[in-house]
Amino acid sequence: MSHCGIEGTANATPDGWLLENQGCQVQLWEEGGAIMLAASPREACAPFCGARANLNGLTFPHSSRVTANPDPSLFAHDLGELSPC
Repeated sequence: MSHCGIEGTANATPDGWLLENQGCQVQLWEEGGAIMLAASPREACAPFCGARANLNGLTFPHSSRVTANPDPSLFAHDLGELSPC
């Protein structure tokens, strides 16, 4: 029941996207139709979460997408700023 939130611009990498903020590196990539998230190092990413929550290891399965047919441009370079809202 805790909240994590980090702001910034994710830049395209060969395997997905990378967002860096105050030493915290958040990597996003697609695997098996799901969006995977990894954040490290833990001590740099901890201030972005309340209580003992953390950003590392989150998985957003295909079934959680708003549409079953995502726009292919979402998985292209030059994504611009990502916003969950």
